[in-house]
Parts: sequence; structure tokens; C-alpha cells
Amino acid sequence: MPIRALLLDCFGVLVQTAESSVQHRLEEQGGWQKGTIDKLGMTLLNSHYFQSATIGDVSAELIWKDVSVQLYGCATHWKDVQELYLAAHQRNDELLAYIQELRKLCKVGILSNAFSDARTFIAGRLGLAEMVDDILISAEEGIAKPARSLYRKAAERLQVVPSEILYLDDTLLYTRLLKSIGMSTICFQNNTQALAEIQHYFRVSERTEA
Repeated sequence: MPIRALLLDCFGVLVQTAESSVQHRLEEQGGWQKGTIDKLGMTLLNSHYFQSATIGDVSAELIWKDVSVQLYGCATHWKDVQELYLAAHQRNDELLAYIQELRKLCKVGILSNAFSDARTFIAGRLGLAEMVDDILISAEEGIAKPARSLYRKAAERLQVVPSEILYLDDTLLYTRLLKSIGMSTICFQNNTQALAEIQHYFRVSERTEA
């Protein structure tokens, strides 16, 4: 089956955590202790609101307030905590540049397990809305990866069937599960590896159509 759509995870693939030197500079500029960004990430993942926020049952504001309370004893500066964490995440411009070329051949979409405020960051602040055909966010859909129904919804939005999608994610579990619905997958490790595998899939796809 030819590849007619490329579907990509956001955080960890198209958007990546900045290098340690950048993180330390952000921490120093904001008067935060060194290592604060790492602590924020761990506290966020371990918050008892994490799963609920991922499917939109609670707001992004609530989980960030929880992180602030856990680390600093109060929720007063939750917006500062959120801003520091988001500032440490940057676009993967090398991969995005290649994807723009692929848009001549296929549709491109983003599928992200993320909170209710994610569209503002992904589409607006990072400008990714102009670089893809569609963005699906788990909190807006009320379901999260690895639910197969979410991937099927992504296929519908891109107007293809699952077997026509090539999907990239940095979580191996998610890529393995999608074999059951016939979707081709790549587990993202780094740009060099991912670009080589994408190119391979599209070469095979071209031979299939020939």
C-alpha cells in the first residue's frame, strides 16, 4: 500500500527538549536553581492529574498548579513554572524542513498526547499549524495514545486509511501496537535515523505505485 500521509508525534519528535546548556541559561536568566527544568518534567509526569489532563478531563492550569504546589508549596507562580518548562522546548527544524518537501507528495499531520493548552503552544507559539495539514491533540479529542481509535480518527482527518499512513513516535510501545491496524511505523531515535527510514518507506511506496 502506498504512503499517502505522514503522521508525527509532537513532543520528542517535532519538538524536543533543549540541550543542557540552553536549559541552564534559561534557569539562570529567570533566577531558578540549576536543574529546575528537569525537576519540572519529572514532577509533571508523576502528577496524579497527568492522565486526566492528557484526555482533557482537567485543565492544563490545574496540573501546572499542582506541579507548582509540589515543588514550591503554593500555586501562586504556576504560570512562571509553566513558561520555564515550555521555553525549554524547541522546534526540530531539521526534520520540519524535510517534512515541508514531503508535503508535495503526501499529507502531514501531528498527533500529540498533550494538555488543553497545547494547541496555543504547538500551533501558535511554535508556528507548526502552517507546516502541517492537521493537528490532533488528545485533550481535545478525549482519548489518548495508544488508543487505536485516536489513530483511526487521525486517518479520517487526513482522508486516508490507516494502512496509507507512516507514523513516527519516540515511544516504542506506540509504534509496535499500530502494526495491528496495518499502519507503517518508525520509532524515532534521532534525525539521521528517522530521515533515512522515512526515505526508505517513500522509495518503497513509489515502487508500489509504479
